Amino acid sequence: MSNRSTDDERLLYEASQNVAEQLGLSLEDWKAIVSRERTDSLEGSISLPRISKDRALHLIRIYTTLHRLVGGDDSAMKHWIKTSNHNFSAPPRSVLFTLSGMEDVLQYLEAC
Repeated sequence: MSNRSTDDERLLYEASQNVAEQLGLSLEDWKAIVSRERTDSLEGSISLPRISKDRALHLIRIYTTLHRLVGGDDSAMKHWIKTSNHNFSAPPRSVLFTLSGMEDVLQYLEAC
């Protein structure tokens, strides 16, 4: 893996983990949402779960869209992600564990 690719992967890893935290998702939730269930070592020193770039990017897009919609209010974002929504028949958090669920949440937010 080239240094550029390693740096890009590390950035995506950290960004997706940070937005999960901002949304009030647990570390276990984040791993389940973006993980490919394999662990790789970047630069031989840090063991990182192998993440799906598509899933990580979707999570970041969900965060940025929701952030814009609620004016950056962290408590409003956490409330929205955990509160039942009739469009999903569940809290949005519960549908983030599949790529199609993430796409549904993103499409819903982008339509607002």
